[in-house]
Amino acid sequence: MSANEEEWVTIPGYEGYYEFSSKGRCRALRRTIKHPNGVTRIMPQKMLKRGRAGRYKTPLYRLCKGGVSRCVYVTTLWRLTFGAPLEEVSPWK
Repeated sequence: MSANEEEWVTIPGYEGYYEFSSKGRCRALRRTIKHPNGVTRIMPQKMLKRGRAGRYKTPLYRLCKGGVSRCVYVTTLWRLTFGAPLEEVSPWK
């Protein structure tokens, strides 16, 4: 993989919902949702907007699955998806 290529990896626990990239970006995957009232809705693939939280404005993403929303820091997503310490392979060096 060259420096300009972006590798997308499925986030563990969110298979079929979200992917995280080697450049620190997150995207929601295209999926079909069937509501209890019988209506089927197609959710398009889209890039998520990065939020910030806390005193030091730490970057994070809000991930939702099964009606439960959770804020996850970018560093946590990096460790979950790539399994390496952020300092070793960080795109932000």
